[in-house]
Amino acid sequence: MNDREQEIPSDPLVCYSRGLLARDKAIRLLGFRDYPEFLVALGDADHLPMPSSPPDKITEQLELFVKLWNETP
Repeated sequence: MNDREQEIPSDPLVCYSRGLLARDKAIRLLGFRDYPEFLVALGDADHLPMPSSPPDKITEQLELFVKLWNETP
């Protein structure tokens, strides 16, 4: 096993919170029936930060919001 493989956690919740695993795949790997069940598990996992979008995605969303806000009468 190389260093890269050792860095990847085996817990799907950890992988998801670090942006290494897509939500639908994490849900499937954990055997949850739906997204709300997954959210509860994320909330119960005290050691995990809540996932967020990458900074460039947040900037893109913010720019779109500002544009739409300014176009609203």
